[in-house]
Amino acid sequence: MQALIDKIERADAYILASPTNFGTVTAIFKRFIERLIVYAYWPWEMNSPRLRKENMPKKRAVLLSSCAAPGIVGRLFGETHKQLKMTAKTTGARTVGTLFTGLIGKESHPKLPERVHTKINSLAEKLVQV
Repeated sequence: MQALIDKIERADAYILASPTNFGTVTAIFKRFIERLIVYAYWPWEMNSPRLRKENMPKKRAVLLSSCAAPGIVGRLFGETHKQLKMTAKTTGARTVGTLFTGLIGKESHPKLPERVHTKINSLAEKLVQV
């Protein structure tokens, strides 16, 4: 557990990614989220938990996801984007961009359209800006 937290802390930025599986992030990503419990605490006098990184300088995060449904449908009716965003916030990151690709299950070996490649390059630039 400590090794995972050390890696998260050493990172300059984050790429948080998960395909949509039954309307939400995968079980593996949920397991990762559960490991982030060390980033929160629940003061006795408060009605809800507090994030340890809330008032600290923010790292950058890019959120990536895909789904078999059309992108807009998956994003509007699924929980994947919400879960990725919450994960970024928990680790003290500020989301600088997102990519949500739909209809990804239409082919056995889908090729990403040029517009997706352009978006990925744009997100990479946002992620490494100083």
